Amino acid sequence: MAAQALFFGGIGTLIETSELQRNAFNQTFREAGLDWVWQQDTYRRMLVTPGGAARIAAYARATDTEGVDAQALHKRKTALFHRQLAQAGQARPGVQRLIKECHEQDIAVGLASTTDQTTLLQILAALDMAAEQFTIITHRGDVSAGKPSGEVYQLCLQRLGLRADQAVAIEDSESGLQAALASGLRCIATPGVNTLEQDYRGAEQVLESLDQPPMVTAASLFSAEAA
Repeated sequence: MAAQALFFGGIGTLIETSELQRNAFNQTFREAGLDWVWQQDTYRRMLVTPGGAARIAAYARATDTEGVDAQALHKRKTALFHRQLAQAGQARPGVQRLIKECHEQDIAVGLASTTDQTTLLQILAALDMAAEQFTIITHRGDVSAGKPSGEVYQLCLQRLGLRADQAVAIEDSESGLQAALASGLRCIATPGVNTLEQDYRGAEQVLESLDQPPMVTAASLFSAEAA
């Protein structure tokens, strides 16, 4: 049976915000009186660990920094990041086109994210995208475990009444790819600027963007041969 759903795996598949996130972390550290500065190379290595609060806690342990409230710092970082979203610009190349093609072919489009709900809504607003463009949207409160756990994909499949072989995922990180594979989904990887060096073994394709030749289309993803 041909595939019936396309799942964007999170905000990084829709829009490039990684440097805004890194800058928000560094501003948070300055405000807190910490001498931490996450350079791009450092940040890229840390992105293998999902979750901003978890990264802060891990960095505090690695630098023997005591008295760090990782949750409070992450909350402040998130607030600063939301303020910067207006600078984020357009959706990643090919995203809007592919969503439109899926709608035209009656293919469900989901946003299988484990990011907090407020950030998701901020991202959609920044992109001028209506939530109604997605058949299903998930967020951190919907799952007990984030990626690389496949729980979020299993939830999406269950809610849509689909099997894993009827859906395709697009992911921008190693942990996202592993979540998709753990749930039996085919996956296209579109790494962001700070996730380029992660391990994407198992992905059907690793592309700079959905518009990279050969262009990813609904027809190419959901043909009988591809499914």
